[in-house]
Amino acid sequence: MRRNLNAPPFRAAGIICVVAAGLLLDQKLPFGGQIITNIAVWLIFICILRHASRQEQVSLVACVFYATIGEIFLSLTWGLYEYRLGNIPLFVPPGHALLFMVGTALAPRLSDRLAWSVPLLAAPFVVLLSVTGSDTLGAPLFALLLLCMVFGPAKKLYATMFLLALAMEIYGTWLGNWTWSPHVPSLGLTTLNPPLAAGAFYCVLDLLVTATNAALERRRATAAAEVANVGNYGIGRQSGFARRSPRPTGEGAPERGAGTRLRDATVKAHNRTRISGALHPAAGSHPSASRRNPVPPSAGAEVRDRAMSRSYVKLDGQP
Repeated sequence: MRRNLNAPPFRAAGIICVVAAGLLLDQKLPFGGQIITNIAVWLIFICILRHASRQEQVSLVACVFYATIGEIFLSLTWGLYEYRLGNIPLFVPPGHALLFMVGTALAPRLSDRLAWSVPLLAAPFVVLLSVTGSDTLGAPLFALLLLCMVFGPAKKLYATMFLLALAMEIYGTWLGNWTWSPHVPSLGLTTLNPPLAAGAFYCVLDLLVTATNAALERRRATAAAEVANVGNYGIGRQSGFARRSPRPTGEGAPERGAGTRLRDATVKAHNRTRISGALHPAAGSHPSASRRNPVPPSAGAEVRDRAMSRSYVKLDGQP
């Protein structure tokens, strides 16, 4: 049966081997080991980043960003630990991102009961080291782990990263890649090399990464909803304009009630014509203007006078 080498367990195993080999090269080859490790880790990180999903890409880039800030503060500024050459190796930030990928691949296989068993098993050792004064920094770091477990959204991931980080810290300090200071600067606390609860720093890193990813997802969802609302508003305006626009003459079915309005307009026009005719009669239409036979010019003056007198009598007799 052919196995998929890109499956999360095989990928996690490959990343663990690369990190372990890189730390070994960094320590055993004092002059070129760190350069080789830097190039190898970054090439693997970029290769994984190119083939990752969008959500994984955001998580990996955010992890490198926060890890770089954390390394600058914890190592160079606070002085909580120091690397072999007194610098921050270039493979460290992408190494944190690769370890984060290992944690995301293994965390889903963890049950809730097993995830909570991690802080329960670590609690007695943290209390013992704090009481004896060997690792008083462990108590606040363990409290930080509990806060992440209680209020964080990825409890399985925090428990997994706590164990992975402790294993890597033990391996790296054993090789001598970095060393924790026995006294915590400015706090007066003591610590081991490495601290038992050093994995709490990785839990905070994972919490920041998951919070950033969730915030970006919400922003993308909000932007998509706004674009959809703008599109619906534009479509509504277009449809409303189409409803208000007059229908061109001769196109489409006749408007409802057009026949009734045309009949009413015809009746009104007919009535206006009748009223106008009554107010302004045409020549010869009035009864008083009845046609008379003209009096011949050859008639005498007496005949013409009698004709005119009969016309005057007729006009005076009209109502």
